[in-house]
Amino acid sequence: MTLEKCNSQKISEKKIMLSLCIPTNGVKEWVLPVLQSIYSQNVSEDLYEVIVMDNGDNVDFKKSMTQIVGQHTNLKYYETEAKGFLGQRPEA
Repeated sequence: MTLEKCNSQKISEKKIMLSLCIPTNGVKEWVLPVLQSIYSQNVSEDLYEVIVMDNGDNVDFKKSMTQIVGQHTNLKYYETEAKGFLGQRPEA
């Protein structure tokens, strides 16, 4: 089996139709209501994935995300040190 065929087969097995990517710096008051809204839609978790990328240092947020990830099969939480768009600007 070729890699291309293998990759397309994996995609068709999952049937993910939408990826929701949420960048954050650990602002619990913003991200948690967004996640609550997403999961209150009663759409099968097999149809979409939610990816939260966190470059903050909020320990309480990280604990909350760990708990929420355990409740949803399609939620992925990643910590990163990337500074994002504003952190990439050249010095003036």
